[in-house]
Amino acid sequence: MDKKTSLTPIVIVVGIASAIIALVVSIFLILTNPNQFPTRVKSESVQARVVDRVRQDLATTIGVKAEDISVVKTESKQWPDTSLGCSKPGLMYAQVITPGYSVILVAQGKTFVYHTDLERNITLCSNTPLPTQ
Repeated sequence: MDKKTSLTPIVIVVGIASAIIALVVSIFLILTNPNQFPTRVKSESVQARVVDRVRQDLATTIGVKAEDISVVKTESKQWPDTSLGCSKPGLMYAQVITPGYSVILVAQGKTFVYHTDLERNITLCSNTPLPTQ
């Protein structure tokens, strides 16, 4: 066996050990400092974009400025299907867990509830707004 062949297993073991150490350190850093990593920033920016779209949709629907609409609550959801928790009779929906948000807004003294996914789908869940309390 020449010198090059005898070193190959050692190089492989060292490479694997280095990869495992890097993975363990990365996991440790993510678990101990979750706010310092891009996934958190991404989810916050997705939520902000969704809320902006919802406010704009409601503004257009009821004829007010988006600035006159208050966001009461935004909650992350896992909808059971693509109806986003607002199914309509006679329609079929893909039966897949759909991540998104429930957004509660107040405008003109009325409460409106929107459901969204993380992309482009938003729906006003009730055609009749809830009275504010």
